[in-house]
Amino acid sequence: MFEQFMPWLALLVSLLGLPLGFVLASLVQEEIVTGRKYIFAVKTIINLIIIIIIFNSLRGNLILAIPLLILSLILFLVNIASKNKYLELANYLYFLGAYIIMQIIPPLEFNQQYKMLLLSLIFIYGLPTGSLLWETITTTKKRRIWKKH
Repeated sequence: MFEQFMPWLALLVSLLGLPLGFVLASLVQEEIVTGRKYIFAVKTIINLIIIIIIFNSLRGNLILAIPLLILSLILFLVNIASKNKYLELANYLYFLGAYIIMQIIPPLEFNQQYKMLLLSLIFIYGLPTGSLLWETITTTKKRRIWKKH
């Protein structure tokens, strides 16, 4: 009965990575500042692994794989080159969209292991992304407060 809802429930659980990243960053604010480059490195490595997983899972359907690979590489390069930390959400939404594509296109019969691996990596990707976004949000608020005084 609940088997049809399990993939969507798993997606909701994987989305908890971003709010948990906010919570972690709010608890250990000093470590976020000192470890920013390591958090960014972990996020970048996870991003590349997710791109490889998406392309590998779609290798049987090149019509879908090549545009998604090009889009993912463009997003990856823009996120590295850009100073705007809010672009991280575009990557996050892209990964969720890739999972939804894998879920709603039944003729392609994606391997269940790829789907679970992708969801796990989306959760893990949300942790450093949420931490970096929290750090950006809090420093922006502090700057606004100091400008008022």
